[in-house]
Amino acid sequence: MEIFRDHFDAIVLLINTIFLSILSIGAIWIIGVLYGENFLGIFNIIILITILISSDTIGIYLLVKRKSALFPILIMIIQAMLFLVLSFINLLIAIFLIFTIVAIGYSINKRNILPRFKTRGAIFLLLLIIGTIILLPASYFISKTSSITVPGIENPEFRVSFYCEFYNNQTISDNHLTIFEEHNSRIFLAINETQLTNNSMALNMTRRLNNANVSCYAWLLLNESEGYWAADSNVLEFEKLVNTFISWANNHSLEYDGIMIDSEPAFQRLNKLQTQLGSFNIFGALLDLRATATSGEHEFAKVKYEEIINSIKTNGYEAMMVGFPLPIDDIADGDDTIQNLMGVSTIPPSNWDYSSFMIYRTTFKEIIGIDFGAYMIYSYGNTLRKYFGNQSSISLSRCGVYPYDSIDSFINDAFIVKNLGFQEVIWWEFPLFDQKFGESGLINFLDAMEETQSVSFQFSPSITYLRYILILVDILGVL
Repeated sequence: MEIFRDHFDAIVLLINTIFLSILSIGAIWIIGVLYGENFLGIFNIIILITILISSDTIGIYLLVKRKSALFPILIMIIQAMLFLVLSFINLLIAIFLIFTIVAIGYSINKRNILPRFKTRGAIFLLLLIIGTIILLPASYFISKTSSITVPGIENPEFRVSFYCEFYNNQTISDNHLTIFEEHNSRIFLAINETQLTNNSMALNMTRRLNNANVSCYAWLLLNESEGYWAADSNVLEFEKLVNTFISWANNHSLEYDGIMIDSEPAFQRLNKLQTQLGSFNIFGALLDLRATATSGEHEFAKVKYEEIINSIKTNGYEAMMVGFPLPIDDIADGDDTIQNLMGVSTIPPSNWDYSSFMIYRTTFKEIIGIDFGAYMIYSYGNTLRKYFGNQSSISLSRCGVYPYDSIDSFINDAFIVKNLGFQEVIWWEFPLFDQKFGESGLINFLDAMEETQSVSFQFSPSITYLRYILILVDILGVL
């Protein structure tokens, strides 16, 4: 008890270090071995963990030797902030938070705070602390200058397809149809529940695609008031929509190769989360995530979506899913923590015929202000290929907006997808592409993708850090 009384803060710091180290080692194993992250990414994570352990070790030494407690207090404040965030996900983390706050108070009351630098040892420790702090940004910027090259491969089955969401009767011309048919491009046609009528644009567009022998998939969408996309909260509405669509398509003799379910948080909720993150209302976003995860909707929805998929297949359609890449980081430990927080049922269900993941550089830049670069496609693409093979593809966006404001940028990122071995890249969306680049741009783009070409891009440590954080959350689980 005496050692506990005299070194309470040091003991708490040691326990925190052990706990976070175990989590981090598990995350390294998952992201490196199971997800196939590039060695530069693993190197950055190892550097990060080394810095954290080294800093904590120095902090423990300073407390045990009764030196200045300034640095240990700063470390514990950072740990307390981390535990505060994680406690919104798993309430057990609140135990670490409480003990860390008490340890901070203990250090302030019992320890000398300000350093004195009276000995060479003190100066050496100061230099060691400064060096440790500098190491992380140094490794970040040095590795960021590294270039990754993906060799070109022969991939004759590869094709470029398009989403078509905001269209009218003139969006796709007869020339466009000919180009699509010649290049084996598929169209994923947005069909809102209000368009299941006798003379809608969706019906007319489908007939034109059918007559031109262009493969068409039905991208089913609810009204915005009902959530628009397929979330956990509106699964019953989507079940009704799928059944209504199948009857409508049969009654009008329309041909669709598949039905696509767009697995995203409900429209209003996603906009709310984007606003919260954009205004740095982190705790508002965390409260929303926890409320969603503890609502009980997810367990019901993922079973119901599996039934919907079976119904789609029974009626002769391919069941396809498109969703965010974040649920990919749910795969390793066999649970669906991240999807539970997001309020979506992406994987599971596991009975999709085909899946595509929206690795949208533009969307992430809008939400958090960071363009993760082409490396984001490469990082998630490697994991996708490992777990889903040819039953998956990558979706990219957005036409006409940085970084996709030139045909060259389209070609560059599409070649990453092709050279990773995927059979298809899907762009959101064709009306925007046509407005920006026209028919000649479409021909140039599709013709270029029939060539064999290597592609190079810069490594981005930021996407590795993001995936590392997601994996930590997934390991902890919701409680």
